[in-house]
Amino acid sequence: MKRFWPTTPIIVGLLCLIVGMTAFSGFIGDNRKLLFINITVAIFAIMAVALLSERVGKSLYDYLGRLSRTLSAKERSGLEDVPVAAAGVTVGGEIIWYNTAFREKILNKEGGSDKKDGADKRDALGRNLRRVFNNFETAMLGRDKPFELSVDGKTYSCAVMPCSGEDAGKYILYFTDISRLKQIEQDYFDTKPGVILVIFDNADELRGDRESERMRVVSEVERLIDSWVADTGGVCWVDARDKSLIILPQTELDRMMTEKFSLLSEVRQISIKENLPATVSIGVGMGGANLSESEGYARQALDMALGRGGDQAAVRTPEGYTFYGGVTHSSERQSRVRMRMFATSIAERISECENCFVTGHRFADMDATGAAIGMFALARTLGKEAYIVVDRETCMAGELLDEYEKTCGKGVIISPPDALDRVREGSLTIVVDTHSPGLLESRALYDRATKKIVIDHHRMTVDKLEGADIFIQEPSASSICEMVTELANYISDRAINRAEAEALLAGIMLDTKNFVFKTGVRTFEAAAYLRRRGADAMDVKRFFADTLDDYVERARLVSTAMIYRKCAVSCADEVPLDIKRDMRVIAAQAADEMMDIKGVEASFTLFEQRGNVNVSARSLGKVNVQVIMEKIGGGGHLTMAGAQLAGTSIKSALDVLYDAIDAYFES
Repeated sequence: MKRFWPTTPIIVGLLCLIVGMTAFSGFIGDNRKLLFINITVAIFAIMAVALLSERVGKSLYDYLGRLSRTLSAKERSGLEDVPVAAAGVTVGGEIIWYNTAFREKILNKEGGSDKKDGADKRDALGRNLRRVFNNFETAMLGRDKPFELSVDGKTYSCAVMPCSGEDAGKYILYFTDISRLKQIEQDYFDTKPGVILVIFDNADELRGDRESERMRVVSEVERLIDSWVADTGGVCWVDARDKSLIILPQTELDRMMTEKFSLLSEVRQISIKENLPATVSIGVGMGGANLSESEGYARQALDMALGRGGDQAAVRTPEGYTFYGGVTHSSERQSRVRMRMFATSIAERISECENCFVTGHRFADMDATGAAIGMFALARTLGKEAYIVVDRETCMAGELLDEYEKTCGKGVIISPPDALDRVREGSLTIVVDTHSPGLLESRALYDRATKKIVIDHHRMTVDKLEGADIFIQEPSASSICEMVTELANYISDRAINRAEAEALLAGIMLDTKNFVFKTGVRTFEAAAYLRRRGADAMDVKRFFADTLDDYVERARLVSTAMIYRKCAVSCADEVPLDIKRDMRVIAAQAADEMMDIKGVEASFTLFEQRGNVNVSARSLGKVNVQVIMEKIGGGGHLTMAGAQLAGTSIKSALDVLYDAIDAYFES
């Protein structure tokens, strides 16, 4: 039937008719009449098949005849015996002719018998080319360039020549075996070198130790790196005091990614002082046009790994970044030299600018607002016209702004549109508490400013602000207010008075949950400095006071939490109108309180606002909520993160969150 496909519907129809007539034979009294009818129908069926078969055969041989007549006798012989496999097909992909090379190389036929898989098979004429090549599609016939087809582990490059005249709608296909070239190409990519840069994260922690202790830790780290690369066929220059350089083939890099860079966990077994685990950061560059470009990718990846807190591997390819690890807290940097250098550079930029705008992220919280107040005070002290740019309608620290406005006066806290009207040549924009373009209070203000400074404490994201003159990103800091306090200490003591000190202390208290989360020595030093500048913790406490409605809604969120894989998840399905504006704060507070539930290692609260579903995430460090939030388009810290899902419902957002939690625990 496949060979004479046009006759198939008729054959099936006639057979069905005969079967039907036979089924009714029991109802006819004269069986001889039934026999006569059946014989008559059978004769007509055979004649129809014969006529249609003859018509198909004649059409085929006429086509081959016309094709042959266009060639000379020598060419006709060459068409059949040419070593390149060739076949003629219809527009639907049906094979109507093929030469000897096609039969022997692609169909694996010798003479008239098909030896493929050791069994005789029908002739290929009339079969669709899809039966020969599984990846063939009829749309490929319209392509101008050759395409690839595979069969029996071999790859062929197929060139198409459309027929014209009476044979329009038919095609001659030429098949060139490129299996060897594909293997060479695969070998090239498998052996193409990639670059790995490894840096020891704990150099600052060992700075004050004895030389013997430093040598012990450094030698152990170097031994692990060396054994990690052994038997890979790569080249390694180990130097734990600076950077270790490793060059490996692609296959080994793929294996290391499959093993999720086992070096990270192996180094973590090394204990340094006070039982602090040693960690390394790994930057991998691969897929570059040459070794130099891959090395540049590796440097970018290493910067990204360090910017996200260290103890992780970042892989950079032309397609983007992939991250592995990042399960421990960032090591607190002990050296103050770096921050002092930044303070000097910032003071110079402020002194040279025409006017200064300080802004943070959308829905500014106490940390972003306090830091903006601190940087505003520094700019004013240096004698510059300065403004705090914030949308007061969405700001979650409105009471703090109102209180500070009593000190600084009206007109210095302005909206983003007002700020754009005041921008001129030489204006400086200082962004605090974010480095993500999508979270800026005003992206237009950042783009329009001539000079730009970015100061943030969140772990670095792939999509970060570009074009900043100074980019300070310190994930080990407890809050952005802690960083601004250190900068103020180096720039000018006179800038921080009681009002600024209380604003900065409020930001530190918010992000550390009253000095419980992510605190280090420098956190308490910053708080002590602010206390000396006049901050009163009891006065700061009033900025955190709740209304009764807020308290009730927070308690409801905690009481309706569900436990999923040691994660507490709660949703605010229906938010009372009178507290909708404060829901971000309430959700974050509820996530904090759910961490007090026994057995809970992470918490998530969801609420809907303006058509978007917002997610607040918290953990105590065992679960990296930053990684989970990044899977759904958010980010943050290892212990504190968030995300916003646009144009979705609470139910759909829950499904997405559960998938992200599953992916995290199963990875």
